[in-house]
Amino acid sequence: MGITVEGQYCVKIHNIATEPDGLRIGECEPCEIWSSSGNTYDLQSATNRLKEIYDKYPEVAKLYSELKFDEPEWVINRWIELLPVNAEQKQHFLHHGDTNRVVAYLNQLID
Repeated sequence: MGITVEGQYCVKIHNIATEPDGLRIGECEPCEIWSSSGNTYDLQSATNRLKEIYDKYPEVAKLYSELKFDEPEWVINRWIELLPVNAEQKQHFLHHGDTNRVVAYLNQLID
């Protein structure tokens, strides 16, 4: 038996507490990670490389019910998940929501 959990939107979690049984609870507030502000990003290389990874490792692609390579924010979020950087750096990207900075970083890694 398996359970599939899929988020509907991003949230900020506040007031995290751990119950005696180890269950962690907190208060959630919806948030927008990336402010796209109508910008277009040069994500072609990043998108192509992501497709290559998913072709080579189909088990990773199967984690998603739908592959949305035509949505820049989706591509950026998948790279944030895959990047071999520490959690602090990932949180830094997410906290600042600077899409241009993340795209520049991705392009630098991929090119």
